Amino acid sequence: MDISITDSFPNSLRECAREILASGGKSVDVYSKLCSLFSPAYPLANILPSQINADLVEKYGYEICRELSFLPISKTDIYLTAVSPTPWDSYKLGQIRALGYDSVRLIAVTDSAFKRLCDYAKNLRPKARAIDREIHAPQMAWGHTPAMNIVRELLIYAIRSGASDVHIEPQEDKAVVKFRINGVLRIQEPVPRAHKKELIDAIKDMATLPLSETKNLSDCRFSLSLDDGSSVDFRVAKIPISGEYENFVLRILDSEKLARAKGTLPFSGGLLDDFESALNAESGMIILTGPTGSGKTTTLYSALMRLDLAELNVRTIEDPIEYKLNKAVQTQIDVKNGVTFPRALRAMLRADPDVIMVGEIRDEETAELAISAANTGHLVLTTLHTRSALGVIPRLQDLGLSRSSIQEAVTLVVSQRLLPCLCNKCKVPVKTTDFQKRHFEFYGITPPKYIYRPLGCPDCGSSGVEGRSPVFEFLRFDSTVRNLMVSNANLEDIAAYNGKRYNSLVKEVMLQIAAGRVEYDQIRNFEPQMHKFLSEKHPL
Repeated sequence: MDISITDSFPNSLRECAREILASGGKSVDVYSKLCSLFSPAYPLANILPSQINADLVEKYGYEICRELSFLPISKTDIYLTAVSPTPWDSYKLGQIRALGYDSVRLIAVTDSAFKRLCDYAKNLRPKARAIDREIHAPQMAWGHTPAMNIVRELLIYAIRSGASDVHIEPQEDKAVVKFRINGVLRIQEPVPRAHKKELIDAIKDMATLPLSETKNLSDCRFSLSLDDGSSVDFRVAKIPISGEYENFVLRILDSEKLARAKGTLPFSGGLLDDFESALNAESGMIILTGPTGSGKTTTLYSALMRLDLAELNVRTIEDPIEYKLNKAVQTQIDVKNGVTFPRALRAMLRADPDVIMVGEIRDEETAELAISAANTGHLVLTTLHTRSALGVIPRLQDLGLSRSSIQEAVTLVVSQRLLPCLCNKCKVPVKTTDFQKRHFEFYGITPPKYIYRPLGCPDCGSSGVEGRSPVFEFLRFDSTVRNLMVSNANLEDIAAYNGKRYNSLVKEVMLQIAAGRVEYDQIRNFEPQMHKFLSEKHPL
């Protein structure tokens, strides 16, 4: 049975597919293809012919593009964005990846729209090269310029590009350089094999590491002075890998940027009021949760800078110290010399501090000491690795704490994530599907008529992303939550009560999507909620 997808195909695709199969359709994958095509991952976009990239069409060849059913829009070193009438076709997707891209983003269009775009692309000619952006990549003139100067320009370029990390990955024939920008690694111009050692030696010189030592792990930091008189700190992690190679990760720490923020907290409205109420209390514990790179440490430092550090005895225990606070006593963990979290915390309590910041609770002893400090007149700020605010309760129980001690000490838990924001210059509206409308309604959100998808443009480095925005989930330990804890209520009851006051992380993400700030696909990073929605409320 021959079935074709056209612009006039009925909207109720699932029912239509069932009817096709029930009437004797022999195509086993008819139903899955229909649902895949119009699933949340592939909303139809209205692409203008002018958005097709003439240079890329010429590079791959029009016939190849037509054969693999894709037309390129934009590219980076490892990303290709293209339109296709068959974005679910894994075989064709693999063929496109084989053209030289690790990741391919396909935007769905109808068959007729793709044919019109192909007719336009067939007669396209390469465009004149556009003038580069204000931020210019450094010229890697190895052999003609001192290596130290090249590396310095490379790091300045990373700072101005908004990178949070620089990765140096030596390989057999070259050294790969990557910048992490908005949470995504972007490959830069590689360093030729003949100059790998110059690159590594220059980094070691900056970090004052022995040039001849290649086998040990090393953690250190250095400062880089910029032309405007400011300076930026780099935290260096050196990791030996197979052979004689060494991998470097340079974390960019802009202390002056943090100082300019003057303790500005990333919350608004009622969330800001609740956080400040907990922060201004004389005792208790504030816990920030989230994965690595979610901004927990930055929020902690912003909170400390919100306090009167001159009037309060503020002490921190960190591994490592990210930023220097002039009016606080900061202790660096040094396991080799016996400076561990528990030992440092015990010593600190003898100094009668007003505020203690514990970089991370990692073990039972640290957890017990921090809880004890919060219960004996100290304000404790710390972090914990959990997927949600509510996950703090079972995590602390796993570390040996009782529910009663947790509810007595903890005043506020904040779970946070950083979401990549869509580039305003290249995002395009796509009509919200019926599935997506039901998804918004499931979380009590009025479905928008359109959501947005990225195309990529020179201003965002063809990534479709421009900056990141934080989202939060709060759990405040008021009298009701404490009573629920003492009465051994299950987590679902606590979550139900907390949900009446604060949005969950997944609802916050859905609100950002509805506002057109974030791509719908970001919801896939919250799989437990997504799977629950699919399986319990709207089975296929």
